[in-house]
Amino acid sequence: MAVETLNNLSFLTLLKKFEPAIFLYNTILYYEGEVNHEITKALTFTTEKHLGKTNAKHIIQKKIFNVMVECLQNIDKYAVEFAISENNLTRKGAILVSENKDAYYIVAGNIVNQKQIEILTVVINNLKLRKKEDLRFLYKKQLKNGMLSIKGGAGLGFIDIARKTGNPLQFCFYPLNSDLSFFVLKICITK
Repeated sequence: MAVETLNNLSFLTLLKKFEPAIFLYNTILYYEGEVNHEITKALTFTTEKHLGKTNAKHIIQKKIFNVMVECLQNIDKYAVEFAISENNLTRKGAILVSENKDAYYIVAGNIVNQKQIEILTVVINNLKLRKKEDLRFLYKKQLKNGMLSIKGGAGLGFIDIARKTGNPLQFCFYPLNSDLSFFVLKICITK
């Protein structure tokens, strides 16, 4: 896929394709673009400020905040870099936080390569099969024995999200070309 095509790709369109109903809910935050540490801080601050004005329980607010940070850090660390100009590479992603009467939803997406698709599919499907106690054990085991990857991760992010939310992670991939796809992850946090 040409650089111009990637730069003009609307992540919002792909998120809507994955979960059209989510846009009928109350949107708290939507962001699409480069993700880095400063942007993560700004987005989480904005969401935290909004939630502070609602009647959301503190424990729910904390879960939303933690899941957002994990999703944004995954985009920052693992999204495929592509050129936005001749000498400038970027990692782009999208995040949506919304709510309905029963739950809050976080939908995040970014571009991944074929190798990442295989890893993500195995990891997330494995987590879907685990009960809360298994997730706690797996988290502690990974924390103790997990090797840091080149990008600084120890494989704890998805485990932590599954533990904190208690709901199965939903995901899909939208092919962009023979090597790249858009990865969408949906997380539900029950009120």
